[in-house]
Amino acid sequence: MRSSYGMWNEDRWLRSFKTNFFRNKGTPAPMRDQAYANEPAHFNRNNVVQRRRGRPPLDYRKLARYGANLVVLPGLDYNPKDYDRHDRQEFITTQNNTEFLARVTADDPYREEHENKVFADFDARYFYLNGKFQGNGTKTGNKSYTGPMAMNIGVRYRPVPDHVQFVFEDQYYNAAVQSSQYSTIDNFVTGGVTPRSAYVLIDDLPYASYVMAGLYKPMFGYETPDHTSLLNTLLFANNSTTGGDTFDEDSFRSATALYKAVTIGSSPNVPFINISYIMPMDQLSPALGWYQDTGIDVTTGLRFVTMGASIMFSYWDTKGPEVQNGPSLENRMYGVTGGIDIPDVIFHRNHDLIANVDFSDIKREFSPGAFDSGSVQTFDFKYRLWREMYGEFTYASSNVARNMKAGSAYESDYGIRSFLLPGMDVELLVSSRDDSDTVDNFQTKMTMTEAQLHLYF
Repeated sequence: MRSSYGMWNEDRWLRSFKTNFFRNKGTPAPMRDQAYANEPAHFNRNNVVQRRRGRPPLDYRKLARYGANLVVLPGLDYNPKDYDRHDRQEFITTQNNTEFLARVTADDPYREEHENKVFADFDARYFYLNGKFQGNGTKTGNKSYTGPMAMNIGVRYRPVPDHVQFVFEDQYYNAAVQSSQYSTIDNFVTGGVTPRSAYVLIDDLPYASYVMAGLYKPMFGYETPDHTSLLNTLLFANNSTTGGDTFDEDSFRSATALYKAVTIGSSPNVPFINISYIMPMDQLSPALGWYQDTGIDVTTGLRFVTMGASIMFSYWDTKGPEVQNGPSLENRMYGVTGGIDIPDVIFHRNHDLIANVDFSDIKREFSPGAFDSGSVQTFDFKYRLWREMYGEFTYASSNVARNMKAGSAYESDYGIRSFLLPGMDVELLVSSRDDSDTVDNFQTKMTMTEAQLHLYF
């Protein structure tokens, strides 16, 4: 589920319009306009400092207790240069907790999480799609659907606000998008439900470290919510399905994947690392993405503020049965992901190009001693058109079919994505997906138009 800071940013930045009817939040003003800005690195023994430029003295004790009100802009448009690091605030190190809290505004998520122990989260996706299959085999013809696709409800409880939280999420999912039967809310909610996560998290430890244990999906590679993407499909392909269907069971598993794991992570500054030990689940259900694998998952990399640059390396090595009481089979994967936000140094102000590239290699044992392996490359681009409205283009290709059998596959998606209001994401895409399985002599091409309304609170 989203963090409180994630929701804080969504409310104040990730929207193209705001309305008083929904009590939308204002965009934070630049640092120079905030009450806690331009202060020295520490205060004197009387907890009072003389502010710059003739400003009156500031009582840090009162500011630490209640927090300053966040100053916001009157509208939504802003100058990105007012939010760069020229103020050098990142070089200030607070000397004690009083000075730290003096720089935390009244409505900052840090204060809210320490005052409210219970936090709830909800999101739902409503879909329209219309696709056509061309090729040989049984999966040719048309597919169309309009209705709910998925709904997630989560609750977080912090018995010890500084360090401990318990999280539980449930997911309602559409089990048969090819059928209009599940377009009604009653059939949708009762059609399929599965835990999305259930874990305990101990965080805010030294060096920004944490420990996490329970049921969840460990981090690996380039994360995208599209469970039908080529990368997500190959990560969970089991080599038993007949290729060609974007919405077959291979793609469905990535939406419901759940592992029992313990994770230790740290992100002291630019570098970060997460190490997960994966243990067998009590129940085995590969169709739902529940596995009895044992192994490790390591993700490490660097994230930079400058130009939004990042690079990440992921390694996955597990071993477990594919069917109940079956032989233990190996699954080894690695991925390299890089991203960058090319700012208005090249493009006009506010017209950034966001680029992400991923290369993943998968080697999976489907019977003792028999491995299938393949690689997939994903190129994802988003170009800011105006405010939080983006043009999108994604291209991916692999040297195996979507079911991991010998062959090839590729996909391309282009369209528009708009974050209209806080908690509202609208997307329109045109997709083209080709799949060639040379083992079963199956070839198909799918062209599809899809629209998505994503609501989250």
